[in-house]
This record gives sequence, C-alpha cells and structure tokens, in this order.
Amino acid sequence: MVLSQFADDYRCVTPESFRALAEECWDLGIARLDVRYFVLRDCFDITWSFWGRADVGSGVSRDLSARLEHHWSRRLPAILSEPDEEAAVALALALREELKLLSELVEDPLTFRDV
Repeated sequence: MVLSQFADDYRCVTPESFRALAEECWDLGIARLDVRYFVLRDCFDITWSFWGRADVGSGVSRDLSARLEHHWSRRLPAILSEPDEEAAVALALALREELKLLSELVEDPLTFRDV
C-alpha cells in the first residue's frame, strides 16, 4: 500500500494495510528525515489496534469505522501536502491525539455507543 493512495481514498485499505503503512512511514521518516512520518507511524499503529481488539473476523463497528475515516480523511491530505515540516508535525500530532482519544472512548463502553 502506498501512503498517497491511502490519502486519496480511505476505503481502499484493509486492516492489514495499517501495519504496512506504519512501516512505510518509518522508512519515509528515515529517508526524508521528516518527523511527520514517525508521528504518522504512531497513528497507523493506533488505528491498527482497533482491529486488534475486535474478535477475529468481526472487524469493528460501522460507527468506529466512520469515525476513523473522518479523522484520517480530514487530516492526512493536509499532513502530506504541508511543505513546512513543523506545521506538518503539528497536524500529525493533532491526528494522533484524536485517535488516542477515540481509543480511550472505545475502551469505556459507557461513553462509546456502537450504531
């Protein structure tokens, strides 16, 4: 999976793709010496963890999938296209915080409801 392909269409990825995307971000971070890719690697790891919690074969709820798609589709194109590394890192950190918050909500069944 290519990172730019994911940025164009979130729906093209499978849960297994998140692991490959995390590795791709690591390689890009090293090759380009750009911290945004290391933060994105964390984001892909967090996203992969949602499927790690789900029962094998059951996936994640539609609500959770929609929330993930919202966060990724809103943030990733801007992160990748931002020419200023510092600004891109700030955007990536914001995405990571949103995903961490979503992760905490999913862990608390009283605050997260599947639809």
